Amino acid sequence: MDINKEIDEISNNISRMALFNRTILRLLVKKGLFTEDEFKDELIDIDREDGYLDGKMTKKKHSNLACPKCKRLIPLNRDTCMYCGYIISDDKDVF
Repeated sequence: MDINKEIDEISNNISRMALFNRTILRLLVKKGLFTEDEFKDELIDIDREDGYLDGKMTKKKHSNLACPKCKRLIPLNRDTCMYCGYIISDDKDVF
């Protein structure tokens, strides 16, 4: 298969998944199961589970998170970096 065709196919699949996920989120919020802020908070918590607040999941598990600003390791449950004061929970725009 041509590499450009593969890239287009992957891009289309990602776009469809994003649309699907956005639709599910909107329906769940409309039905009152949670708010968008609750969803964002949960997404950030899940994102942190692999030790990196990077907007994706990786298989490698860490007990600490690297601060995006100073790169020092901090506990996963921290909302701010204890070294530089960076606000971790505000780092990702999930939408």
